[in-house]
Amino acid sequence: MDTFLFACAGYIIGSIPVAYLLARKQFGIDLRHNGSHNIGARNAYESTGNKRLGITVLILDMHKGIIPLLLLDKLGYCSMTPIIAATIILGHCYPIWLKFHGGRGLATGAAIMLLTSPDILLCWLIVYGVSGFLKKNVHFQSLAATVGCAVFELLVYPSSLFFHFHFVCKGDPLAFHYSTLGMLMIILSRHIQPVIALFRKTQA
Repeated sequence: MDTFLFACAGYIIGSIPVAYLLARKQFGIDLRHNGSHNIGARNAYESTGNKRLGITVLILDMHKGIIPLLLLDKLGYCSMTPIIAATIILGHCYPIWLKFHGGRGLATGAAIMLLTSPDILLCWLIVYGVSGFLKKNVHFQSLAATVGCAVFELLVYPSSLFFHFHFVCKGDPLAFHYSTLGMLMIILSRHIQPVIALFRKTQA
């Protein structure tokens, strides 16, 4: 029962559509029908041209992951960290309030990985940068980096040299391993469509 309640809490926190709400309130636009149609910091900035809005969304989306994990660590609910982390990402990417049309999970995911698995975040940044030599496109690079992180996680677990390097408690190692893979798969699912569209446009 506790697991279910924490899962629901994580999903609700993650599903708060910060970019959508701020863009709607300040500029009267629906991000689902503007720019890339993504509910995130990048599209909030590109659709409004307002850098302050983009930065604000970025910071708030990151804190969706930071604040809950810090609270779990402080209150000693370490065993719930894997489920909270995964459901926050699920809520952010597929919020029920917007008919499951959410963000791509990068800002929130980066914040979670920074606190729990800095090695995964470092891997993501390295692969993102290297993949830019193949094709300089944010969607392609994000897709490549996310796949690279999933492969990295599979390779280093269970004999990971990095598992003990974290800033908040991670709970059971195996549970967090599956949680990490789940988060990466959710984020990956939000990048497949734009990459397909990119290659179709290139071949047209």
